[in-house]
Amino acid sequence: MRRSAGWVILTAMTAIALPAAAQQAPEGLPAEKGVYYRADSNWVPLPRTLLLPFMEGEARQVFGFGGTRVNSQLSGAHALVRSGARPTFYVRGFSPFEGIYLIKGRVRNEYRVLPMTMRRNVFDGPEFHRGDGMDLEIRSITADLVSLQPRTDLKPGEYAIVVPPGGDFRWLGFGYSFGVPATTGTR
Repeated sequence: MRRSAGWVILTAMTAIALPAAAQQAPEGLPAEKGVYYRADSNWVPLPRTLLLPFMEGEARQVFGFGGTRVNSQLSGAHALVRSGARPTFYVRGFSPFEGIYLIKGRVRNEYRVLPMTMRRNVFDGPEFHRGDGMDLEIRSITADLVSLQPRTDLKPGEYAIVVPPGGDFRWLGFGYSFGVPATTGTR
């Protein structure tokens, strides 16, 4: 999935600023590729969904009224993993240079969507809406492990950490979902 140029530049600048000194992975963190959250002294893997964009409102593009609305769907009205307002996640096996994004989703009936827009050139792939992306602090831990944390507290709602599967896949991504409950207090 294509991201706006600003997001790519911000992610690249953050990744370049990562500390060069290698650190140790947190104790007990699984070695498998994925996204992990520590809850009650246990490592919880976030469930992974292959994000396939579905088009809606093709008439807008046909009649020249801008991009087509596109969304990727996550099953269930709420994610199984619930976090605090400013969680720290550990991402293993995905490079921040290819893009790691934290996107706020929307609940529709019994599923969640990650809204996007498709521009006129379908070969570019869909883009996330600017207002749905959250700023992240990304820190290098080891060669294949980074930690990420939102720069500010997250509002209650449904979120997904989105990473590309690798290579030049513009239409696909992996979504690792979690939610912030309304009862979560801020620090």
